[in-house]
Amino acid sequence: MKKIIALAVLSASTVFTLTSCQEVFSKTKFIRKVKTLAEGGRTKSDITQNKTKYEMPLMLFGRDLAFVMGKKNIITISSIVNETPDLQTIAAEITGILNTTITKLTSSPIANRYLDLYTGATAENISGINIRGTITTLDKILSSSGTFNLDATFGGGRTKTDSSVSIDKNNIAKLLTLDLHAFLSQQGVTKPIALGYTSNTSILYKFSDGASLSLYILGSGFSLGGNISTSNAPNQMLRMLTEFSMIQLLGRIYTVPYWHCFKTRNDDEVMFDYLAQEWPTLPISQPSPQDNYKDSIIGKYADIARLFYGYYLADLAGKEGVVSYKKVKKKDKVEEVEVPGISFIRKKTIYLKRTVPYTNEEGDTVEKEESIPVEVLVVNEENVKKFINILKKFYHIEGDIYSFETYYKLLNNTPFCSYPYNDLLKDYLLTEIKKVKFEAHDGDVKDPIILNFGELRRKFRKIR
Repeated sequence: MKKIIALAVLSASTVFTLTSCQEVFSKTKFIRKVKTLAEGGRTKSDITQNKTKYEMPLMLFGRDLAFVMGKKNIITISSIVNETPDLQTIAAEITGILNTTITKLTSSPIANRYLDLYTGATAENISGINIRGTITTLDKILSSSGTFNLDATFGGGRTKTDSSVSIDKNNIAKLLTLDLHAFLSQQGVTKPIALGYTSNTSILYKFSDGASLSLYILGSGFSLGGNISTSNAPNQMLRMLTEFSMIQLLGRIYTVPYWHCFKTRNDDEVMFDYLAQEWPTLPISQPSPQDNYKDSIIGKYADIARLFYGYYLADLAGKEGVVSYKKVKKKDKVEEVEVPGISFIRKKTIYLKRTVPYTNEEGDTVEKEESIPVEVLVVNEENVKKFINILKKFYHIEGDIYSFETYYKLLNNTPFCSYPYNDLLKDYLLTEIKKVKFEAHDGDVKDPIILNFGELRRKFRKIR
């Protein structure tokens, strides 16, 4: 079986400035900030020498992203330009790291089924989402200045930052920035993708002469930290930076709650601002069958409903009242037949007309019109609305489903990468869905089960 690899890329902007001593923030303040992160602020697990802490999040992210996609998607990485002084070393490392990152993304059955990933110089010639990037370093600045001020802007072109830090050059092991950009490539023509960019900077900071350094990732609204071994430290830093940036880029492009993969709150202001501005421009329903159902308000809720259903109810389809009802004509009367499971999207065949040239009996080339059958996805709107209203009650959301506040609150609570998982919600859903009659149609797409990975790991640990 042919295995391919696809990726999508986002890039943001990280701005670095040198300031006078009077303008530089206290180095003590920075050390305190990094120590808080490294010792269990938002990220509690240390970074080990053998693997990165994003190894499992990458696999789970690839699985859940492919689930949301629901069909084959082609993502390619054509090139990462190296602008660091370590030309040969970094070039060799980034190629291997990218290939490993892609393998991790597709290392689940669902991701392997729906993600086609390509790398290499010819990747940009393949139709799909193409990712390109640049890796840079500030080593030259650090070596020429006694004190350095790093201003990290988390999108939006702001000049004031969340984390302005002052660093003594003698305590810096390495500082790298990775910018990623995503383009839609079709027949040799490329165009930018909304939110198709990300930029993150990682810093290795040495507090003492001990055996570990603090790794601090800044960018696009997130501050993540941890400890890293001094051996192979720059290599591990580059690997962490690449894996984090890939998750963030793809998460933005496909509008999924990727921040759950890091078990942190959503601070991605770039994504939030874009979604808030996009919301009033979206149609409520899918305009026509051939349009992407995701480009509508009900379509966005459909993916939220699918994720909740896949995590909490898909394994109970046909049992414990997890059913829908289909209208069937029997003996000149219509009856409702019970169908296992609940569907939020369905396949539909439509016929698109196109004009094609052909040669007639006289040998002349003429044009004729023909109808081409095309299979598209459409939203089961009533099922989506009923399910979303159940979720609103559980989370005590007062607004209607057409308000952005309602959508964003549910998006932040949507399970992704097996987090957050609420044991009370499953019992609540099983009780509430029995009070509502969900509809079944021809061509309904039955979503697969998404495993609660934390529960699965606990189960197998007990067996061992």
